[in-house]
Amino acid sequence: MGGYGGAGKRIARLLLKETNLDLVIAGRHKDLALSFSADLNGKFGDRTNGAYVDASNPASLSSAFRDVDVVVAASTTTQYVEGTTMAAITAGIDYLDIHHPQNIFPVLMRMAMEIEDAGLCFITQAGFYPGLPSVLTRWASRYFTSYRKAIMGVAMNTQFEKGSSLDEFIDSLGDYGAEVYKGGRWRLGGLRDVVKIDFGSTIGIKTCYPMTMEEMRSMPRALGLEEAGVYVASLNWFVDYLVTPTTMVLGRVQRGLGRDFLASLMVWGLEKFSSPDDELVLVLEAEGEDEVGPLKVRVVAEYNDAYYITAVPVAACLLQYLDGSIDQPGLWIMGQVVDPYRFVNDMRRMGIRFEITARK
Repeated sequence: MGGYGGAGKRIARLLLKETNLDLVIAGRHKDLALSFSADLNGKFGDRTNGAYVDASNPASLSSAFRDVDVVVAASTTTQYVEGTTMAAITAGIDYLDIHHPQNIFPVLMRMAMEIEDAGLCFITQAGFYPGLPSVLTRWASRYFTSYRKAIMGVAMNTQFEKGSSLDEFIDSLGDYGAEVYKGGRWRLGGLRDVVKIDFGSTIGIKTCYPMTMEEMRSMPRALGLEEAGVYVASLNWFVDYLVTPTTMVLGRVQRGLGRDFLASLMVWGLEKFSSPDDELVLVLEAEGEDEVGPLKVRVVAEYNDAYYITAVPVAACLLQYLDGSIDQPGLWIMGQVVDPYRFVNDMRRMGIRFEITARK
């Protein structure tokens, strides 16, 4: 679903390159689905079809899911996630989504027992953000005998285009919530929890604000962490001091209030005051002890295409799903169910740049 969108196109190409799957490219614009599937067939052989599907229409979902094994929800149709999920359960097929809004998870959790009872595997929060914070946090545990701290920073130097993806991002700002793990519990974060993180030569040192990420919630207990959190870097002064606060205020009044105007303002502000060079960087700053003593580990993952760095984790996850490494029925968060070591190796092979440094 959303197979001819920015992320969907890249997921499709990666899956055709990395697997022997047959794909159905689906969305509300059948002409775009057919055109893109024809383009893929010209490059990868006759393995792709195009189809119409409307996430708001249960009959359309039922028809589209009839002859497939797994649906990848790469469309910005989060308001219809309950209907999409129920249609997949009814059809007896597995499911993966790349939805960013954190309010999706409680909706899926309400159906977790039905998913498990049906023997299906549902994977949510795939992609780079959410997705990579918990993967990299787990991956870094190999360095420590005692793992104490995991701080994840996310910086995006990118130009948004008006459309459903930006609308979803605007809505997520309106749903803003911030949590940090300190003192043995998750608590609401605030200005006292703001941190500075060095994202490298292109983006530099940025002030970062805490964000709630469901994928990180189980990490302290699973890894013995004393401190954990995900922090998002500021975009530029115009967006940070005008667009973002206004979006948060209006979002609390009514979800989606002023969305079109705010989206236009954000696009203008990014074009006017940000670098034109795309760069997306995730930085993990981890601390603990090894056999010798205190140790700090820094992991950097970066790429200059937001859609591609979203698609690669999806492909890496599906490679584990397809060979049976992920076969437990139930509802899973991607970053918590994959093998992080194989996952990172596959991401490197697909072109995501990693830099790892460890120092005493």
